[in-house]
Amino acid sequence: MSLHPATVERAALAIYTQFICGGYPVRQVRDGMGRPATDHEGRPILETPAEAAARRWLAAPELTRERFRKEAKAALEAA
Repeated sequence: MSLHPATVERAALAIYTQFICGGYPVRQVRDGMGRPATDHEGRPILETPAEAAARRWLAAPELTRERFRKEAKAALEAA
């Protein structure tokens, strides 16, 4: 079965997101001036776990991403 590369990439990101879920801290969001963003009560605004996973996915080495792509492709073909 031939799978579209975008489908495999989305599945790999989903597997990666679950793999690192809760394992890595999230960063504080920055405002347009590069300063830490806060809400109206002064509490820091943190990125969501999904945003953190997407950021880390893009920063991950190609070998790591390829490993998750292989796992995703196997899962999609088995489904």
